[in-house]
Amino acid sequence: MKDSVWFIGALVCAVGVMTILKPEWMKRTADVLLAGWWWRLTAALKAAVGVIFLVFARECRIPGLIITVGILILIGSLAALTVDPAIMNTWLQCVKKWPRWAWRCWGVAAAIVGGLLLYAG
Repeated sequence: MKDSVWFIGALVCAVGVMTILKPEWMKRTADVLLAGWWWRLTAALKAAVGVIFLVFARECRIPGLIITVGILILIGSLAALTVDPAIMNTWLQCVKKWPRWAWRCWGVAAAIVGGLLLYAG
């Protein structure tokens, strides 16, 4: 099942590269996923990914890295789900206004994390 960690790493890396090449694509995707109640579903799916990392970390090449990433994902997701929706919507409105260079920086970070997950998985 470490293949699931590898697959998630490949997906994160691909989204990061796509964001570097076409930041408008990620901005449009974020406009959809961060609107209304969709951000709650996104946070819940992200929490599920964190649980997958924690469950399958022992089978990976670098389990400590996978456990750390899984814990950070869970903390972020649970924080997003427990924060007052008004505060979360204010933050999401700020994210939607990011310039292209900020989306590209996010894409570089995502590609690096995805590459680390690929290596560690």
